[in-house]
Amino acid sequence: MKHNTKFISFYSHKGGVGRSMTLSNVAYLLAKDGFKVCIIDFDLEAPGQHKNDLFIQNKLKKGLLELIFHYQEYYKDENAESFDWDFNDYSVKSNIFDELNTKSKTGDLYLIPSGNLNNPFYANELAKLDWTNFYQEGGSLFFTSLKLRLNFEKFDYVLIDSRTGFNDVFYISTLTLADTTVLISGMNRQNVDGIKKAYEVLTSEKAENIYGKKNLILVNSPFPELDQATLARRDHEISEEWEEFKKENILQDVSKENKI
Repeated sequence: MKHNTKFISFYSHKGGVGRSMTLSNVAYLLAKDGFKVCIIDFDLEAPGQHKNDLFIQNKLKKGLLELIFHYQEYYKDENAESFDWDFNDYSVKSNIFDELNTKSKTGDLYLIPSGNLNNPFYANELAKLDWTNFYQEGGSLFFTSLKLRLNFEKFDYVLIDSRTGFNDVFYISTLTLADTTVLISGMNRQNVDGIKKAYEVLTSEKAENIYGKKNLILVNSPFPELDQATLARRDHEISEEWEEFKKENILQDVSKENKI
């Protein structure tokens, strides 16, 4: 019986708004409530999920980058029958609940890191990744395989930490992989303009025809902390410039967001 795994990406146009922290907090709370959760650190250039308190004590091994290269070798092998890989070889399991000694039943929390960051040549390996060539070599099948495997592993939630800006990772994480995307914006013009463009891309007729309509959650992040008067003023400015926000009041404080 197919498991109903939910794939949720977290995206911000610029850094410093608490995207990765928000994701890790959501992952912790979901696992604490008994769900089986997997984090994928897709911020290959500036990974950070392995450094938070959930996984800081884990020894990293292979991760997403090595899995991609493994797939590329499989694809080049004309005699290969199917792409097979062991989830445990490319992931680490958090022991945070063991340390907390919680009495209530908890779920499991895993991380597929960006790669083996203990490898001093990680940056050199990353530079070899060419997304254009990857897709020409059947890259779309890789992400189908990835989703099927995580579903097979019976994960309830897969949370994807995307990269900032508009790039291949943005489109892969929000359109190819995710059913839901959390768009996190700081309350300044650069952040809001960027998130507005991302929102327009994800709700475009072309994107919805190809990938289907996505569930989008837009979250304003007063991080670093702003005073209430400044937040109210910027909230009003956004309302006047962004019709969807004014009509639907779609931006919400991260501390009040519970739609996932």
